[in-house]
Amino acid sequence: MLFHYDNLHIYPSTIKIVMPRTPVDTVVIGGGLAGLTAASTLLASGQSILLLEARSSIGGKVQNRALNNGSVTEVGAEFIGPTQDAVLAMVKELELELFDVFDKGKYTLWRRGKKTVYSPKLWLDSLPPVSWMAVLQLGVAQLRYVCF
Repeated sequence: MLFHYDNLHIYPSTIKIVMPRTPVDTVVIGGGLAGLTAASTLLASGQSILLLEARSSIGGKVQNRALNNGSVTEVGAEFIGPTQDAVLAMVKELELELFDVFDKGKYTLWRRGKKTVYSPKLWLDSLPPVSWMAVLQLGVAQLRYVCF
């Protein structure tokens, strides 16, 4: 079992599906934001839940990946639009931190505790001022997310 909390059992199918020892009220298929929200709502109403997830982790498209240097990069759903009220409410409920993002003007890169402000180049758009090896690591992390 990957995760167990009170009446919630999560069994990722990549490990193996094992039925809980006690009956459950509801089976939720998918451990992305929608499935986790459904499971949370059902748990709050007093139901027991079995959540099945195809991947070895929960979160759906919201994923982080470790880089070779120990840093972490976002490789999945990382932006919340202004009309996504349900997701914004969940962020507030979970007391998560949001960061403003912009699509005009200069870019800001925070790396190793240092802030670098740079202008986009027409031929590279928003490629950050880092080594090509660092850009390659980001690309590999993205491919791992898409392919695995």
